[in-house]
Amino acid sequence: MAAKKLYVVGAPSFSPPDTAVLRRLRARYHTGEASIIGPHVTFMFAIDAEAWGELRPHLMAVAKASVPVDLVLRRVMVKPEPATGKHYTFLMPQEGREALTALYRTLHGGAFMRFISRDISYDPHVSVGQFTEPAAAQELADRLARDGVNYAGRIMQIDTVLTDGSSIVHYASMPLTGG
Repeated sequence: MAAKKLYVVGAPSFSPPDTAVLRRLRARYHTGEASIIGPHVTFMFAIDAEAWGELRPHLMAVAKASVPVDLVLRRVMVKPEPATGKHYTFLMPQEGREALTALYRTLHGGAFMRFISRDISYDPHVSVGQFTEPAAAQELADRLARDGVNYAGRIMQIDTVLTDGSSIVHYASMPLTGG
C-alpha cells in the first residue's frame, strides 16, 4: 500500500452547467483522479500524513486571514511531468491567478516552506486530462482552446484531503473568512 499523503486543495464553485462540463472532461480524460475528487486547484502537494498536527493550526490561521478567491479559467496549457512520464492538460486562470498564487505562498510561509516541491514550478490550474502521450494532451488542449474556455468560479474554502493514490479521505474544510 502506498504511503498516505495530505493535499490542500480549493474546489471552485462553478455554475451548474460549467461544473457538469468540467466533471465530464475529467471523467473522460483524467479517469484515475476524476472518480475520487472533482475539479480543484491544489495548493499543497504530497505532505506526509504525520505532519497534520503541525499543519492544521497553520491552515486554520491562513484560512481565517484569507478572502475567497474569484477566478476565471480562460487559458489551456499542456504540462509534462518528467518524473512520471505523464502529460497533463490544464485549464489556467486568467483572472484570479495572482490571488491563487498569493494564497499558495501564504500557505507555504515560514516553517511550511519545506513543503514546496522544488521540482515543479507552481502555476494554479484545474487538471482536465492526464495522458501518457503528449500528442493526446495537446489534442485535447487544442480542441478546448478552439471551442473557447471561459469558466468562472469562486474558491470559498480550502480542504485538506488524505490519499493513498486510490482513494481520498476528506480531513477538514476551512472557510476563507478574512478581509
